[in-house]
Amino acid sequence: MTVHALGVDADLGRAHSPADVSEFLRRAGLDDVDLSEEGPIRWEGGGPEVWTADI
Repeated sequence: MTVHALGVDADLGRAHSPADVSEFLRRAGLDDVDLSEEGPIRWEGGGPEVWTADI
């Protein structure tokens, strides 16, 4: 997961669920971020309900 904020890119780690995304954002000082597809998150390969496993 990478955050692009204030002109800076920060790699926060690998998220395995929406809860992980929320926790990474909280640690970065971004509380209460809308994780829906209409929010500020850019989802790749699907929306917040789509998760794939690396094999």
